[in-house]
Amino acid sequence: MNIIEAIRRAENGDLITNNLLKKSDMFLKYISNGVFYQYQVVNDKPIYKYEVREFSMVHILSIGWEVVVENYFE
Repeated sequence: MNIIEAIRRAENGDLITNNLLKKSDMFLKYISNGVFYQYQVVNDKPIYKYEVREFSMVHILSIGWEVVVENYFE
């Protein structure tokens, strides 16, 4: 899926990732007003890394966006 589809899914509560984030066991959680929190999974637990307000061109052009199967916050 592309970034627009991924953002829509995130706004509906899904956790999202892409090829670049997956390499480091990271994912994004939508907070509100276009703000995401980036987490890294360490020992099967999400660790907050930082806030994401803007995406790089690499992330925007990526077609490797997907929903994270595990929901670490349920």
